[in-house]
Formats: sequence, structure tokens, C-alpha cells
Amino acid sequence: MTIPSAPAAGSVHGGRFRPDKATLDNGALTLRQGKGQVPDLAVKVFLFLGKGRAPDGASYRIRATAGVGSPRVNLEWKEPGKTAPQTQMFTGKCAMLLEFGKASKGRLPGRIYLAVPDASRSWVAGTFVTPLEADRSKPPPPR
Repeated sequence: MTIPSAPAAGSVHGGRFRPDKATLDNGALTLRQGKGQVPDLAVKVFLFLGKGRAPDGASYRIRATAGVGSPRVNLEWKEPGKTAPQTQMFTGKCAMLLEFGKASKGRLPGRIYLAVPDASRSWVAGTFVTPLEADRSKPPPPR
């Protein structure tokens, strides 16, 4: 698996995928495309991190034969005329290399290569930057 140095792009559920936002919330990395409340297309990788833990400097590798204990991957897409996204979950049979860099100034860079065994052979590869999630257990800093 080779991760290109270009911004993340690929194909999700048969549609061209160029995520315009990356987030890390409650241990789930989301790459999403679309400006609305519900993304047009999205890839979510559930890393099963502990509360408030950031994957700073972490690396995850899933082989197509991986199963229980591996990160879970969800594909989401919006169907015409529907308000809720359609979701397809994968707990194995994916191939993924996900690498996070070192956090700096509240942002965490990352690189991903992901291939999913859905009927459309969805995939995404490239770089992204996500803001670090706020630790909600601490009070906000004074203004």
C-alpha cells in the first residue's frame, strides 16, 4: 500500500470522492464531502481510542484478512430525496494503512490508503489534516 502525498481522494459508493473536511471525534476519523448537515459522501474509521486520546504519531494497518479488534469502517452516502444518509459497515476484509503525524497548533496531519470490498470497490488515498477534538471533560480556557 502506497499513500500518495496529494490531498485525499478516491471513490465512495461509485461517486467521485474529494473530502473537503476531516474530523476526529470520539475516536472516529471522518473524511466527508459536502457542505450540508448530512455529507454527500463520507468515510468513517472507528479507531476505538479511549476518551480524550488522540492518535498522535499512531499508525494503523489492516489487511484484507483482519477481523475482530480491527478498526471499523463505515461508508456513507446521500440518496436523492432522502434526508438520512445510507450507511454500509465493514468490520473486516478492508485493506488500510492510516498514519498520523505529530499534532501541532491544535491540528493533526494524517495519511490514508483504504480499499473497501463493497460492490463499487470504494477507496480513498492521500493526505488530510484534522483539528484535534476538544477535551470536553475540561472547562474551556478563560477569554
